[in-house]
Amino acid sequence: MPRAAFVLLASSILSVACMTAPANVSDRCGVDDTLHFAGYTLGASQAVSVEASASANGPWVEIATATSASSSLDVAGVSLYAWSTDAEVPSWTPNGGSSEAFVRSRIAGGVALITFDNAATSGTVSGVECALAEVIGGADLATAVGNCQSPDSPVVRVTAPAVSTCPCPPGIVHVGDVVISDVADLSTYACVETIDGNLEVPLGGFIDVELPQLVEVTGHLTLDFNWSGAGPDYLRNIDLPALTTVGGDVFAQWDDVTVPGPTIDIGLDAVTSVGGDISIDVHSVNYNLGGLDALATHAGSLSIIGSTGDVSGSAFAASLTEIGTDLVFEPGYTVSWMFQALETVGGNVALTGGFWGPASTGFADLHTVTGDFTITGIQNAPIGDLFDSLATVGGTLTLNDTQIHQLAHLTPQALSVGALVLDANDDLDTLDGGWSVGTAGAITITDNPSLDTCDAETFVSDQAAAGWAGVSTISGNTGASCP
Repeated sequence: MPRAAFVLLASSILSVACMTAPANVSDRCGVDDTLHFAGYTLGASQAVSVEASASANGPWVEIATATSASSSLDVAGVSLYAWSTDAEVPSWTPNGGSSEAFVRSRIAGGVALITFDNAATSGTVSGVECALAEVIGGADLATAVGNCQSPDSPVVRVTAPAVSTCPCPPGIVHVGDVVISDVADLSTYACVETIDGNLEVPLGGFIDVELPQLVEVTGHLTLDFNWSGAGPDYLRNIDLPALTTVGGDVFAQWDDVTVPGPTIDIGLDAVTSVGGDISIDVHSVNYNLGGLDALATHAGSLSIIGSTGDVSGSAFAASLTEIGTDLVFEPGYTVSWMFQALETVGGNVALTGGFWGPASTGFADLHTVTGDFTITGIQNAPIGDLFDSLATVGGTLTLNDTQIHQLAHLTPQALSVGALVLDANDDLDTLDGGWSVGTAGAITITDNPSLDTCDAETFVSDQAAAGWAGVSTISGNTGASCP
């Protein structure tokens, strides 16, 4: 046979009404991949219906139609009329780590077209190559097709990875909320660049969650880092590496993590803008907090609620210099290396609990809190300055139930505060530090058992001498007797 005829036959091997593409089993890059359907009929201009199903037994849904050519290709004495079309398969069924669907084609009268296997299914040669070899060897076309058709003919099984590997077209926008509940959702939204709505990753039975193309979420972002597949101590990986903008709130949670010392990493390392508030809820024995590498300023509030364990946060929001509204931080126990770059907070700061050590524990650059600054329950902090640079608190500075001995242990700066509350601090015995209270701000010094009442009164007198004219309350300070 001349080479040209061989190539022609190889590229269009037919059968008595057949579908040559796709072959059984055909691997696709994803469930959203467009399939090419092609084959031959025995009649000119004949209608072909392409059907798909999530099951080999149906029900079948028509997904495309085609019409065979008006001119024929003559092969082994048979006139064949080519047809082709492209279509996406709408319904897939999970099967292990992949997905599968089934397709077939039919002509008028419901006659199903014969299909072939691909080489991965039938060995070193595909069903089409098998038929070609038989025709070259002298077999008639009907015999060749009969010997080489797929055992599954006329049904073709199509497979795809659970998470698509197809190249993504640019600029895909999904309008509406998105919930990633299973791996099929990951494949569905794998190419989305903008979600015009909310994105939620709820508690689920799959561990790796990746949306590599996602750049923007216009609404809220809710992330549950627990994996229900193997108990609460198994943390999932949520990776949104290209996400830069969240228009609403960000909420992340880790529940009942009992394995000590996990890395609690919110990720979101490309995020530079969050339009709402950021809330992190961690229930863990001890943890290393990380994520939000690129966030330099945040207009909303930031809340971190811990549990009973240690927290180290040198890798968390390492570039964050400004919080526009409130900062709420409730660590479990020992705190180290938190908020190293933070300089200003435009609202209130509330720190509750935790064992605080020397200046290396964090907040080394925080110099201004515009609103109130409330510190409650800090333990064992007489060994160094907690806030090396703190110079201004616009609202009320409250120290409640802490183990601070001296005001200078909070900051060595000449601190200016709008008002001052020193309440129930068991170890507070020295009111030093060169602090000044705003002209009309209230001063409350109550129930500090190690503090001399005279020291409290002297502190108030010194403020008055500097121009302070507010109201003071001094009581329950039962330290050494006044001289």
